[in-house]
Amino acid sequence: MTVERITELDDWPFDVRDLFPGHPGDGRISLTIATHLIRTPDLTVLVDAGNGDGRDRPGMPAHHMLDAGWAVRLAERVVPDDVDVVVCAHLHPDHCGGLTTGDGRPAFPAARHLVSRADLDALRAVHRHGEPAGLARTWEDSVAPVLAAGLVHPVDAREDGVDLGHGVRLRSAPGHTPGHLVVEIGPPGGPEVVIGGDVLHHPLQFADLDLAQAGDADPARAARTRRDLCERLARSGGLLLPSHFAPGRVRQAGDGFAYTPSR
Repeated sequence: MTVERITELDDWPFDVRDLFPGHPGDGRISLTIATHLIRTPDLTVLVDAGNGDGRDRPGMPAHHMLDAGWAVRLAERVVPDDVDVVVCAHLHPDHCGGLTTGDGRPAFPAARHLVSRADLDALRAVHRHGEPAGLARTWEDSVAPVLAAGLVHPVDAREDGVDLGHGVRLRSAPGHTPGHLVVEIGPPGGPEVVIGGDVLHHPLQFADLDLAQAGDADPARAARTRRDLCERLARSGGLLLPSHFAPGRVRQAGDGFAYTPSR
């Protein structure tokens, strides 16, 4: 098995308090947008599909009309028709915008698209009510075409996970969104690798697991999910592959946790 990291943006700047309203400091921080490609002898899984280029996201300048070339870089690693499964950690624009091509066709026409039923229902409701416009457009140009093509398979990931076989599982990790998913690779009791999506957005959260990101739908639940993930990774020694900062390993540090980026 291999896991490859395909980065869409490696410098995605934000004002720290725009991203974390409860943070006491000032200044700018930089995130990444990263996706992951899992290959086994019998299965190719793409985890997340980036923001996509040329996406019209009114009111969401960080997502609006990017020109990052992610689809080209992905195609250098895998033929899109050879992707068997696409998993979206959740349905925010920077995780599902690349599900379709620039002309609105499904980008991975042979793949089962696994998304949480809760997040699918939530984004459908946003579109139905028309607010906020950027998320409504995400439904229109990135999710609805894949749904109409019959490629979406909603999942209800329980705490004990959904087994994709080959040592790959989906696990429920709610809080940032109602149905946020993580992907675990390895034995159920001690994952060797966790693709963590937006459970954590930046390493500064390890010092304060209660620090909410501005987009957390349920901040208290998100904090509990962060702690649960950190505890499991600290026990197993597993590698964390986040969407928005460098891969690394979590360790216990007193009553909290510390993070060591991988080299």
